[in-house]
Amino acid sequence: MPRLLQGSLMALMASAAYGLGLVVMRLALRDGRDPVVGSTISMLTATVLLAVVVRGRGFSLDSAEKRALPHLVTSGVCSALGVLFLYAALRSIPAVVAAPIHGTWPVMAVLLSAVFLKRLERITVPLVAGTLLVVLGLALVAVG
Repeated sequence: MPRLLQGSLMALMASAAYGLGLVVMRLALRDGRDPVVGSTISMLTATVLLAVVVRGRGFSLDSAEKRALPHLVTSGVCSALGVLFLYAALRSIPAVVAAPIHGTWPVMAVLLSAVFLKRLERITVPLVAGTLLVVLGLALVAVG
């Protein structure tokens, strides 16, 4: 399978998984349940699942991974905070409102990539235009 097709399918599967996870968490948090508890159980479940996958792949921490460890830990902290804030939002607003607002993350990723990944990634006019169109579409969904 070509890399572009494989990567695109994986991204769509991630989108479906995140979308379903958001809907299920909204159900779990109804009646004012604590989003911190929900986030903790969700992240622990993810950790167990990932541990099974990693073990099955014969995990080893080579030198490249050791150099990347600060970035990996920071990414994990950001992911945990993102989940926590998103689930906290679900206590106050419906999933159909939270999802499009959460969907503005590509703008953040483009902006932060322009600052922190100048040597790794190219920010092009079509990329910025496409990102803005996605956000515009999400905004239309949110107000619709």
